Amino acid sequence: MLPITFPEHNTVYGKPEEMTDDQCMALPAWKGEAPIDEEGSRVPVIISCWQLSKEDLDEINKNGCIWLSVSGTQLPPVSVFTENPFHP
Repeated sequence: MLPITFPEHNTVYGKPEEMTDDQCMALPAWKGEAPIDEEGSRVPVIISCWQLSKEDLDEINKNGCIWLSVSGTQLPPVSVFTENPFHP
């Protein structure tokens, strides 16, 4: 599974200096705000797009799971989805 560029991306996050290219890579992303309710409240969000390999798809079809790992000691709210958030 690899991060990919997409038309709406407006920033690229670099890897931490202490990590090698084998451990981490640049992450194209869209940074902005998204609505969270019908009253118009908004929250800051960062959205990235990941392309699955044939092996990734085979594994998902086999076990029906996706695992999420976040580096660090804090866990911000996260979501994983399959529908394009820019073109639902």
